[in-house]
Amino acid sequence: PPKGTNADGEQYVLEAFTGTGDWRKYQCAIAKAEPDLSWGNQEGDLKLSLGTLGAVVLSIPEDEGKGVLELKDLLFER
Repeated sequence: PPKGTNADGEQYVLEAFTGTGDWRKYQCAIAKAEPDLSWGNQEGDLKLSLGTLGAVVLSIPEDEGKGVLELKDLLFER
């Protein structure tokens, strides 16, 4: 985490989504983020620090099989 900030290296997860192959709008609410207790700093204060957010990661399980992922109009709002 950057020095001089309140970031402490925690990781959070959001709900999982299952695609159907059709265009669909998915919306994630940061307020519903849960601490990922299997990764990141386990000694953190359990507060999501948006001002020091370092990365947003999309994870696809390795056993998902072949396919194509297309993202359109990715938007982050406060």
